[in-house]
Amino acid sequence: MKYPRATIAKKSGARNLQACVTVPLELRDIVGRKQVYKALGTNDEKIANQRLAEAEKEIYRIMDDANVLSHPLCKAWAALHDVTSWQHIRREYDPETQTMKKWTPPTSKELFEKHNYHQLLFDPEDRWEIYDEVRNAAGYVMGQPETTDPEEGMAIAASQETVRPLLDEFDYQFRKVSEEKYAPKKRNKRFAEVVDEYHQSNDFMNQVKREKTRDDYVGTCAAFLAWAGDVSLDNFEGHEGRALAANFADEMNSPNSIIVQNKRGKLVAAGTINRRFAAIRGVLRYAYTQGYTEHRLWDDTQSIVTAKGAKKVKPRPFEPEEEKALMASPMPPRDRLLLQFVITTGARLDEIALLTWDQIKETEVNGEQCWYFILQEDITPVKREASERLVPIHPTMMECLKPYWKNTPFKCKKEKNRLFNYSKGKDGKTTAASKAGMRQIRRLFSDQRLVNHSFRYNYVSRTVRLEGEMSQRMANYIQGFALEQSERAGYSTGYLMDQLYPAIKLMDFDFILPPKRISKQ
Repeated sequence: MKYPRATIAKKSGARNLQACVTVPLELRDIVGRKQVYKALGTNDEKIANQRLAEAEKEIYRIMDDANVLSHPLCKAWAALHDVTSWQHIRREYDPETQTMKKWTPPTSKELFEKHNYHQLLFDPEDRWEIYDEVRNAAGYVMGQPETTDPEEGMAIAASQETVRPLLDEFDYQFRKVSEEKYAPKKRNKRFAEVVDEYHQSNDFMNQVKREKTRDDYVGTCAAFLAWAGDVSLDNFEGHEGRALAANFADEMNSPNSIIVQNKRGKLVAAGTINRRFAAIRGVLRYAYTQGYTEHRLWDDTQSIVTAKGAKKVKPRPFEPEEEKALMASPMPPRDRLLLQFVITTGARLDEIALLTWDQIKETEVNGEQCWYFILQEDITPVKREASERLVPIHPTMMECLKPYWKNTPFKCKKEKNRLFNYSKGKDGKTTAASKAGMRQIRRLFSDQRLVNHSFRYNYVSRTVRLEGEMSQRMANYIQGFALEQSERAGYSTGYLMDQLYPAIKLMDFDFILPPKRISKQ
C-alpha cells in the first residue's frame, strides 16, 4: 500500500516540530487515529527537514503493521484465538488465600502488540507453529466428549457452533497465504493412507489427549477399514458419503458387529456410536486441513447418530428413602467410604476414587476447624477447566473419614498416598470405582435411571433447597459444572473456604452414618 508523504507540523502542546502522516481510511480503525506524529526534536525547520525522511520511515513501519493486521489471515487468526484461548487458563492453588488463582492467556491484540504475531503469521517457518497452536485449541473445543450435564452440554454445543466457521475461515486464509490453492492436493486419496498419516501426526497427539482415547480411535479406524474396505476420500462425499455413514451406524447395531461388541444385535447407545464417528471425523478433518478435500466431510452426520442409536436413559436422583436404604445396607468399607464422599461432596465418582491424602487440607473458619480437598488437573485428571476447584468436606463426612485418617485398610500398593486402591487405566481414570458403585446400587435397585451420576443430581437438589444461603454460581463451582463464558475467560477467582464451608454445613447427611451413630436431632 502506498502511504501519504510525511509533512512537518507544529502539534498543539508540543515543544518541537513533528513529522505527520495522514492514515489511509482503511487503516484508521486499526491505527486508532487519523494522523500519526513523530517528534523531530527541534524547532529549526532546516534541521527538521533533514530528519523528516527517517521519521517518515518509522511512521511507515507503524502503517505496515496496521496493514498486516488488516489482512484477512490476521483477522481470521484473531477471531479463532479469542474464542478458544479460555482453555489455556491455568489454575494454581494459593495456600495463602485458599483459592485457585488463574492466569489468563493474552488476547490477540496483546499478542499482536507485544509479540509481533502479525509478522510471525507470515514467516515461512514460525507461522506453522502458530498454525498448530490455534488449530489444536480449536480441535480441543470441537472434540469435547458428550456430557450428561445439560448445562455443560449446551455450553459445549454453543462453543462448537461458534468455532467451526472460524476454523474454516482460518484454514482457508492460511492456505491462501501459503500460496496453496484452495483445492485438494491429491484427488482420490485413500482413507487408509490418511489414517496412518493422521495417527502419526502431532495433530492427533494434541487433539486427543488421553492415551486410552487414542487407542480407541486407532482401533475404531482399523475396524472401519476392515468393514468398509479400501475406500477413498471421495466415498465420504455427498449422498454416497451419507449412505456410508448410515451403513456404518447400522453395522454397529448388527449382531456380532466388528465395530463394537454387539453380540445380541440390540440398539447401541447413541453415545457409543458418536464416539466411533468421532474417530472417523478426526481423520476427515485432518484430510481437510491438509488440503486433501474441498469440504469438511461427515460434519453433518449427527442426525444419523441420533436416529440410529438407542435413546439414552436419563439418570434420576435417588428418593430420600432410597438413599437412606442404600447407605443402611451392608457393603465393603472401601465402597461405603467412596459413596459417602460422593454423596456429601457432589463430586464426580472418579474425582473421589483418585484422591490422595496430600489433596486434603485443613483450615479454620469462624474459629472452627474444617477440611477440604483440592482438585487440580496436574494432580487429578479432572474433566475440564471448570472442574478445577476447592471442595469443602462436610463435618459428617469427616466423622466417617477420621477412623481411616492416612491409614486406610485399602491402600494402593503402587501409590501409597491414595485413599482408595481402585485400579487405574491408561488414561489415569478408574472404571473399577464406577463398577464398584454400580454394584452397590444394583444390589437394591433395578431402575436403570439410578446410576452413580444420580448422586450429583441429589446434590443439586440439596443446593437448591439452600437458596438464599448458597447461590447457583457457588453450587456450580463446588460441583465443577461448566462456567459462564466470562468466567472461562478468567474474570473469576473462585471462592474462599469461609464462603463455602458455612453453606455446605447446612446440609444434613446424618443418614450416611451407621444407625447407632445417627444424632438425635
